[in-house]
Amino acid sequence: MKNTLHILLFIMLASTLSVSAEKLLIFRQGSANFEEVVKAVKAEIDGELDIVDHVLSKDAKYKEFVDKTRAEKPDLLLLLDNKAVNFAKKFNQEKDDYAKNLKGVAAMGLNLRKELEGNKNICAVEYEVPAYTMITGFRYMVKTDIKNVLVFYRKSEQQAVIDNATKLLSKEGITLKAMNAEEYGESDEQVNFFLQRNVMREMYHSDTDLVWVISDSVLLNNDNFAEVWVNAARKNKKPFIAGIKTFASPDMQFCAYAASPNHTDLGSQVAEMIFAVIDGSTPEEIGVEYILSVEKNANLKKVASNKLELNEERMQDVKVLGK
Repeated sequence: MKNTLHILLFIMLASTLSVSAEKLLIFRQGSANFEEVVKAVKAEIDGELDIVDHVLSKDAKYKEFVDKTRAEKPDLLLLLDNKAVNFAKKFNQEKDDYAKNLKGVAAMGLNLRKELEGNKNICAVEYEVPAYTMITGFRYMVKTDIKNVLVFYRKSEQQAVIDNATKLLSKEGITLKAMNAEEYGESDEQVNFFLQRNVMREMYHSDTDLVWVISDSVLLNNDNFAEVWVNAARKNKKPFIAGIKTFASPDMQFCAYAASPNHTDLGSQVAEMIFAVIDGSTPEEIGVEYILSVEKNANLKKVASNKLELNEERMQDVKVLGK
């Protein structure tokens, strides 16, 4: 009789723990990079939270987000891309207390520092590798001195990024020449027109040592990517660097170097942020963190065509592509 009572108590306790476990609802895209981050998050959480993983299609509407959130009633959201972040921000504007107070952790979205400016419900890990990390990493890798870096940016979206990069790089003796691609206007067509007129022209300035390519869907789009960016990189001997690994692919012959997020480590960093919120830290206190771990890739063919020489003793953490 006593053993039976113990078993019943154990079952009741287990049932109570299961019901009371806090729930994490993930909204994400379905590509490999997102899956890698989610896999790492799940490995770190390891049964501490109930996890519901929901893939949003590219044409997903806000109603899908609302219906899933209302049905699952999560304690916390994990928002992996700008669409999910924007849906969560809109959800926080709903009239009921649950929606107003639902917290989230965000990653894998572009320009999250600006997107979440003034937001008290969502903290984040910035997806872009900082310019300082990327540029000084490239300079450390090559024997050519890097003193002047050219970048095209959108003032309406990236001014704070440029200001911060300019300040930090100046301490390293590096000058950032930042050209506002919205000089003719902020529409996609006006940005494209500015880039078509100025990217190749700026390549021929003798004081340009390096071109930093910002990850931005307006600066880099189907209408200008091959014609403007890749064409300029192939015709000119100035090296290009970016925060997207595929841009350093030997087949593309675009960038000599890329410093991109390590998605497994990003998942671990996101998991730490999730635990911080669950343990009582507010998203407002946490804010937006810089990404901590990057993958470095050098395109050997492009390095050679740019007439650069590598510091072989400094290549231990750099993956060389195109050997």
